[in-house]
Order: sequence, then structure tokens, then C-alpha cells
Amino acid sequence: MKTLNFILLPALLYVFSHSLQAATIFVDQKLSTNCSGSYNVGSNNCTGTAGSAYKKIQDAINNSSVGDVIYMRGDTYRNISINIPQTKNGNAWTKGGFSTLMSYPGEWAIIDATGLTSTAAETNDAVIYGYKGFDTGSDSKYTEYWKFSNFELLGGGSGVHMKMRHVKWYYMYIHNNGRAGGIQLQSGILSVNPQYSEIKYSYFKDNIDSSNPNFNMAHILFDGDYRDESPLNGESFLENGSTHSNEIAYNYFEQTGSNKGKPHIAIRQKNQQRFGYNNRNPKGAEMMGYKDWGDDVHHNIVIGSAESIGMGQDFLQVHNNITDSTINIGRWGDNPTTYNAVIYNNTVKFDWSLGNTANAFVTSSGLREGGSKLLNFYDNGGQQTVHPHIGFYNNIADGNSGSYRDVPFSFNIDMPRNTSNPNRDYFDLIVENNLIHNNSAKQVRGSTDIMVGRQNDASYNSSCERQEKLLSEFDSCSDSWRSLAGGTVANWKNSSSGLYLNSGSTGAQQYITNFSFKVGGAKTICDGGRSGNHPYLAGVSLPGYIGATNPNDFAWVSGVLTDVKSPTWLRNQTGSAPNWVEKSGGQSGVCKAPPKPPIT
Repeated sequence: MKTLNFILLPALLYVFSHSLQAATIFVDQKLSTNCSGSYNVGSNNCTGTAGSAYKKIQDAINNSSVGDVIYMRGDTYRNISINIPQTKNGNAWTKGGFSTLMSYPGEWAIIDATGLTSTAAETNDAVIYGYKGFDTGSDSKYTEYWKFSNFELLGGGSGVHMKMRHVKWYYMYIHNNGRAGGIQLQSGILSVNPQYSEIKYSYFKDNIDSSNPNFNMAHILFDGDYRDESPLNGESFLENGSTHSNEIAYNYFEQTGSNKGKPHIAIRQKNQQRFGYNNRNPKGAEMMGYKDWGDDVHHNIVIGSAESIGMGQDFLQVHNNITDSTINIGRWGDNPTTYNAVIYNNTVKFDWSLGNTANAFVTSSGLREGGSKLLNFYDNGGQQTVHPHIGFYNNIADGNSGSYRDVPFSFNIDMPRNTSNPNRDYFDLIVENNLIHNNSAKQVRGSTDIMVGRQNDASYNSSCERQEKLLSEFDSCSDSWRSLAGGTVANWKNSSSGLYLNSGSTGAQQYITNFSFKVGGAKTICDGGRSGNHPYLAGVSLPGYIGATNPNDFAWVSGVLTDVKSPTWLRNQTGSAPNWVEKSGGQSGVCKAPPKPPIT
């Protein structure tokens, strides 16, 4: 025991002394000179004892120690390429173990890089950056244990470019980043292989190069590890150089004015993130060892982007989001095939004024057409096999219309024609208890609800091999594909009015579902979903309702639409979470209490 105490003592002394050294540092442009321990908060000069203060944000960061809180006084700071050195990395989310950069309580700091240039960051001038270069697929150059909160960022090629691990972004307003002539990857927050990081309660607006928009621009963009480029198995997997275990929640994303509908993805993972080798067994013990590593994207509202969520990652979780454009899992052109994503309780309420031509929910095969290919676990010799492992539960696809691919659900539309008889197996394509509402999409054979496989492939024309399916056909085929008794799979479809508390185009009520709305037979929005245990995550339950809003707990919709959009509200937040976040634990398959009064 004495030996053990002797070993632990230096570490304990380090943590204790570290927290004792934590200090409060200020940034104040009103100062005539920097203050060494003598800052006066009320007088904005060096006649007090509040701590050290600096005229420049970078100087405050450079002179900080791990555990310090850096307060920016309310002002507009014309800065760019603010560097967070790795020498300032923390080690834990305990007092003294992480550093904070935020506005002074009750004030609002704006960092505006509009028109400024710098060669320090290699992302066409990020406002805040953590390193130079992308350095994908490597366990190096991470910024760790920083919290950024309660301030505004604009005017850079990206607001943030940071390879981050254990970093938090709370109560931020990040907008109008994206510059003409820059790299394609311009974003509000751009991160390479982020891990254990959180982006919450923040407002993202118009982060796009309007002169050259493309689908690599995003409000939040996570770049991949790119260790899968070989035609065969790719490079070895690096656990500490991959994207995993991040949370994006309760944020409001919007594109406005002429930016609405331009090529842009609100939340984007560029390149798929596999865990293990490309030919890994999706149900194998090694693969399932990573089941808790999928990013968790939930309770966000996305308006005005051509694509709302475009992600591909093993064990990805996307739930309780409200969007007006496509949720795309496993984007076409990205690779490799990813497995075991669960997409549940989202509402896609299409806004066709955006000019989009897309599906509400789509997943791609992840296979390349022609040339080299990336093998997956089911490939055999020269024959590529489409075998998706993905679950769609309790989602609403509302308002699809048009032609070509504009159907509520589309799976593996990019399946390659590498032979006259491409293999496909949909035993693990789980699509249950979703609601298709107001669908008027027309395909070659007329009305179509779900498309499976390549469109209009004449070599497939039997019942379950035909690509264009009505919902009833799909349910029956799904029973057959999955070896279930007929009538097991149930999805819903109708065009009845009254799905939402308010059918208008403004306010939270246009997205909050009416708990008594009948989806089919005696089933309602409240009890028509698939409830029960999550397919593989311990302690997580699927709710029994359909759509993004819990009929008994929907205050978050108004919170995101109204509060998060307000810099005044963002400025005044001091806690870790607003009081309107949805309570944990979901709900059973029946509404057990009347819904709360409608939110106006």
C-alpha cells in the first residue's frame, strides 16, 4: 500500500497544484496597456486586483495556463487566425483540467474577421484554429480540453478549423464564414477526426462561399481519416486517428436569402468513418466492440440547406431532428460502406421552394461504379454485393413531390451496374413504423413511396426485385427479405390534414405533431412508433411516438427556434443546458398524460 501511495502522490500533487494555479484572465480593447494581475473590471484599466488582462485575444491565450478562464469583454474584435497552441491542452473535465474562452458574463464578444487575411492557418483564414494543415488519419496535433462559449464568430473561410478531442462549443453564434477563392472545405466549424467533442445550443447561419457553393461546405464539417483509399482493405485502422464519440445537439442551422437551397450540407461527414477494416464483419465481436463510438446527432433544426444531414459512420445515431431537406446516410461518392447506423424519430418536412430534387431519407451503397472498388464483408471475388446494415424507425417524410428520385425513402440508388446481376441482400435493412405523409412523387410506374436499388433497372421487374415500390409492397417485401411472418413490418402512409398543431409556415407549432393524429387504423402519432430497446446500445430506448417531437415533451422546438436564434439569449446563458431540453428516458408506446399547452 505504501508503494501504491508513493506512485500516486506525484499525480495527485500535480492535479492539486494545477487547480490552485487556475486564474481568470481578461481581454479588453479599451486598455491602454496590458495589466499584470491588476485589472479593474469596472474601470477597464490596471487599477484593480481582478487578474491579468490583455488588449489582444491571442496574447491572453499565449499567457494562459491550463485551467484558466479567459473572459472577452463585450466588444467587436477584428481578429483572424487566433491560434490555440497544443501546449495549452488540458487533461480532464474537472476544475483546473480544462481552459475556457468566453464572453464576460452578461456581455457579448464578437470576433469579426471580415476582410482580414492571414497565412497562419491553411484553411483560407479560419478565425480560430488549432493547427496547420489537415493531417488526416493521424493521432497528432489535437487541441484538447477547451471550452468555447457565449460569443460570436464570423468572416473567416471557416469560423473554426481545429482537430479537436474533448472540446466543447456551447451557446455560440457562428455565421457568414466562407470566402471566394478559398478551399472547398469552408464551414462554420471544420474539424479533422474529432473525438469526444460537443457542439450544442448554438446558432449557425450562412456559412458558405456564395460565389462557389458545393456539397463540401457545411455549418459543421467533420473530415474523415482517409485510411480506406486502397481498392482492397485499405490501411490499418487507427482508433486515436478516427472520428468518433461526438455529439451535435439542440442547434439551429439556417441558410437565408440567396443562400437558401444552394449546394450545402448543414451537418457533414466527409469520407465515411469505418471502425476496423473495410471487409469487417458488421455483426462480429470485433466490430461490435465499437458500438458506443458513433456520433450522436439529435434535436437539431435545419432550414434552407440543400441537404440537411449528410453523414456516414459506423454506429452513427441520428434522431429527433427537424429538417426541410434530405437526411443522407452514406453519401454517394464517399466510401467505404458503413454499418449499423440507426436513424429514428426525425421529421423531414420538405420545403420545395428550395428547388431541391431529392429524397427525404436516403442511403447509398458506398460502392464504386466501374474501375477500382472497395470490398465489404459481403463481396465475393469480382462480384460486388449490396448488403446495408441500417435501421430507420419512427421517422416522418412529409411533402415529397416531383419526379426522378424525389421519393420519401431511397436505398442504394447508386448501386453499380458492375455485372448484369448485381447481388443485393436486404436482410439487415430495417425500415419500420415510419410515416409517409403527403407524398405525390411520381416515377416511371406512377406513384412511388420507396425506391430500392438502381432506378429503372430493366433487369429487375418481379415483385420484390422491382425498384419502385408502394409502401404496402415494400412492407411485404421487407417481411420476405428478413424472413419474417407476413404482416410483421408496418409503416404508415396518408395525406390527412392535422399532422401538426399548426399547419402554417411560422413558429414552433408547424413542426410539433398532434398527439391524436391517426397514422393508420387506431394507431396515432403517439403510439404508432416502434418502442423498445435500441438495437444495440445498452440503456437506450426507442420511443413509441413517430416523428421528432415527443407529444408530452416538445418545449425544445420553441427553445431552438426562438432562444438559440437570439444572441441576447445566448449571451445570458450560464448553465450547461437550458431548462427546455427533452427529458431523458423517452416514453412508452402510449401517451400517458395530456400534452402540454401548445407553444405559440
